[in-house]
Formats: sequence, structure tokens, C-alpha cells
Amino acid sequence: MIIKSMSGVIAASILALASVTATAQVAAVPSDTVERVVHICNVCHGLGGKDGMEGTPNLAGQPAAYFAQQLRYFRTQKRADANATGDMWSISVLLDEPMVEGLADYYEAQTPVPGKAGNAALMEQGKRIYHQGIPASNVMACSACHGENGEGGTVFPRLAGQHAEYTVAQLKEFLTKLRPHGSVMSEREAKHLTKDEMRAVAAYLQAK
Repeated sequence: MIIKSMSGVIAASILALASVTATAQVAAVPSDTVERVVHICNVCHGLGGKDGMEGTPNLAGQPAAYFAQQLRYFRTQKRADANATGDMWSISVLLDEPMVEGLADYYEAQTPVPGKAGNAALMEQGKRIYHQGIPASNVMACSACHGENGEGGTVFPRLAGQHAEYTVAQLKEFLTKLRPHGSVMSEREAKHLTKDEMRAVAAYLQAK
């Protein structure tokens, strides 16, 4: 979970950077500014978007289009993850479009985290669901959108190497109104998965 006491410090730092770029009236955010914002992101998401605080996702290797769209959702408060709103709402509102796109490009270029294997039987079950779906429950194969190796693409996030706990948490949140495209996920997929099946898919993806 993100440490709430850090919110004010982080937001103030980004506000200062935003003021500098606004005063300069440049067409694109200088790379050094993006790097300084990244240092702030590192506090919660880890160096280069890898293995950050508990409850936060790995960002390394996320498709730029998907990453940028999620920041916009946070900025307009359309995305309301239970453990992220206090920080992501206050931080993202200070990011202009060049900053958003600069961060998205940076994280897409980072080398993704290596997989972490877990329970073999659970991973095998998750592999079947990921690649074959569950026809009897009207669950389509996850690979149809997220790629054969969980690499994601365009508007679909990279799932390979993601913390299993985070993946399960997001699947559960798709059953609520907290994510802007949750109605699609809940109607088509998430509502048909049992908690054990969610954990199986998450374990398989964490190992990729």
C-alpha cells in the first residue's frame, strides 16, 4: 500500500517541476524533467518501475498508450482504485500531457521484471485459463487481448511478471465501479472467474 504521508511531498515536488516547464512554454518536456518525475515515481513503484511498494504495480515494459491512458483516468478521477486514489489523483492532476507522454515512453522502454515462479499446480491451472479460457463459464482466453506471453500492446497492459497480489486485486476491482472499463471486464470475464481461478491466472502471469 502506498504510504499516505508521502503524498504531500511527492505532489509538491511534481508541482514545482510543472511550474518550471509551464514557464518555459516548451513544446515537449525536457528529458531531464521526465527523469526527475521518474525519481518521484520510484518512491512507490521502485527503481525503473520494478518491484516497488506492496500494492503497487510493476510499470517497466507497460505499453505507452495504455500507461498514458491510465494516468489520464487518474487525472480525471475516472479510475478510483481503493489503494491508489489518495496518491494517484493528487499526483496525476499535476501532470500535463507532455509529462504524461514522456513518462509513458520512459516506462515502455524499461526492461520488464523477470518472472517469479510459484506453486506449480496453480501456475498450470492459470496457464490453461490464460491460453484457453473457460468455455463452460464464458471466459475467453486472456491471451486474445494481452498477447501469447502476457506482453500486452496498445491499450492492453503487460501482465507478464506482474505481482500476483496486484493482478488479483485488479480483477476484483473490475467487479466494482472503481475502474472505467470495469463494466466490460466484469460482464465478459471477471464475474465468471472464481477467486481460486483469479489466483491461478495471477500466479501464472507472475512467473512469465
